[in-house]
Amino acid sequence: DLDLLLNVEGNSALIELLQYPERLDPLVFERSGISVSAKHTLFTGYLPLDATPFWPQKSALDQFTKFCLQNSDYLLVDIPTYSLRDQVGFDALKSADIRVIVVEPTLGSIRNAGQIIKRLQNQADSQTLVVLNHTKSDSGSMISVNDVKKSLGVPVDVLIPFSPNHFLSKSSLGQPAHKGNRKVKVAFNALVELITGESQQSSRRFWKRGA
Repeated sequence: DLDLLLNVEGNSALIELLQYPERLDPLVFERSGISVSAKHTLFTGYLPLDATPFWPQKSALDQFTKFCLQNSDYLLVDIPTYSLRDQVGFDALKSADIRVIVVEPTLGSIRNAGQIIKRLQNQADSQTLVVLNHTKSDSGSMISVNDVKKSLGVPVDVLIPFSPNHFLSKSSLGQPAHKGNRKVKVAFNALVELITGESQQSSRRFWKRGA
């Protein structure tokens, strides 16, 4: 759903680039990417629901990754949870400099995240961040933050608050998730600080009484 979140029109370009990595060149790279902003280019791989499922070869994904890093400063890969069960998805995660593991307060999500974190324990040259995404209210969830920490055996670095009125509102489509809600903004700023190592200064306005 990145196309909805970023308010752009997705395409199948990523599928084609991974199917035919030998066709990669700067012109194809430029025409296939979706310009989100002056500094950000998005590659999507959407297929029709009746299309044959496609999963790339490891060599094709490695070649595409290498090409992207030759033409950009950073590469952010959004990997579906289920893809970590095979070598292609897990190798992409393992080779990343920074990994963000998103876990929900459910038994299935915690177990899956725990397996991933355990397999990544020997990757001392990279950084693994754990983000707990609250998909239920505190009163409606039987699993607390401490329960998640104990189960995973590692700290939870960032807490995304339960805020359905913010994330599911019509006005949120096409808008950055950190805009429009103070608690959500604080959480995303904390994540950015951990990734970049740079403090995110929040702008505050001070008003004189009677002004």
